[in-house]
Amino acid sequence: DEREQARKMLHHHKNISGAKLYWIDGNHEDRLQKIIWRNAQGFADMVDDLPKALELDKWCEAYVPYGKHVEFLGFIITHGTIARMHSGYTAKAMLDRYHSSGCSGHTHRMGSHSSTDHRGVSHTWYEIGYGARKDLEYTKAPADWQQGFLIGTVRGGALHPQLVRVIETKRGRGFVADGEYYKVG
Repeated sequence: DEREQARKMLHHHKNISGAKLYWIDGNHEDRLQKIIWRNAQGFADMVDDLPKALELDKWCEAYVPYGKHVEFLGFIITHGTIARMHSGYTAKAMLDRYHSSGCSGHTHRMGSHSSTDHRGVSHTWYEIGYGARKDLEYTKAPADWQQGFLIGTVRGGALHPQLVRVIETKRGRGFVADGEYYKVG
């Protein structure tokens, strides 16, 4: 069911946005594959070729394995493999690793860290939050995660990223992007 939902989601996003989509594997896909290989050999084909199962070649520019990245106009996009205790700390560690602007979602938190290199070029790394439900079965207490995402606009040959946080109030949840307010669920 979840594979079918993912295929539908990719089809929907490709058709409404016309944007280039990239599938970037994370630790959850990697963990599932290892569990199946260890405990349920008969189901190995469910994750053994995830790009084929999700028909990624139809919807995505590329499939990026866990631990790898995509570079777009000098901006690194990856799931991430580093997790630090506080929001923004992971962004600093990722910036220290890549020495480039970029983003990752591994921690499910939102934050950023900026620095200027020896050439006087400024770089910022973004932790981009998450978009899943807040009432996940495997969390025992409220997780230190923030709902949100990163959008980018290309101007002057560069990607201009913007963190967008979903704000929760007594009236509901929503976010503002490009000056418009969007209500969430």
